Amino acid sequence: AVNRHAVERLAEALADLYLRERGRAGVPTRILLDLDGTDDPAHGEQEGVAYHGYYRQHMYHPLLVFDGDTGHLITAVLRPGDVHGSRFVVLVLRRLLRRLRTAWPDVPVELRADSGFAIPRLYAWCEANVVDYTIGLIPNPVLERLAAPLLETAREQSVEQGGAKVRLADEARYQADSWPHARRVVFKAEILLKGPNTRFVVTTRTDDPLTAYDRYVDRGESENWIKDFK
Repeated sequence: AVNRHAVERLAEALADLYLRERGRAGVPTRILLDLDGTDDPAHGEQEGVAYHGYYRQHMYHPLLVFDGDTGHLITAVLRPGDVHGSRFVVLVLRRLLRRLRTAWPDVPVELRADSGFAIPRLYAWCEANVVDYTIGLIPNPVLERLAAPLLETAREQSVEQGGAKVRLADEARYQADSWPHARRVVFKAEILLKGPNTRFVVTTRTDDPLTAYDRYVDRGESENWIKDFK
């Protein structure tokens, strides 16, 4: 396995640097955590390297946490190459949140992440620790049925507007089989030149549906931060 103590020291050093740099301008009004994983290809027999089926290569699979407002890299955790995207995320967040709240006890913390982090354990941890979240969901037949009326409305509006692009959003209460209770799911229904498109997020935020979804889409900026980091 990857040397756990070395990984922890690196993660802690990065978090220390973030706290120092983020605090230079004073106490922040909020902390927005953008979670992501990335592929780190390897070409030898380094400790922890493994083949990942999705990326189709031998690699490490580090977990990265960025500040969604500033682009700061908050912490990075090296993980074996064959782990799921959500592996260790609650453990990392537990330690990180402790440090954030020690530094800034009254500052709200929230997080965004793609569907690779859509696991009940993360939702439950966020809810128990008063951390708002917006996390992508992989579509399934139940979610698609929830979005079907909105998608039909978007299609009708597109026809009325001569085939123009139409983008609508709505919400519903949804409970997956693995969830102990229903949660708020926001969905987007879009008619594009290439056809219909639906997307889903689960969130604790109370913004109107389109605002909530657009806030999730903004996390795409982390792809550029990952490139800079590499």
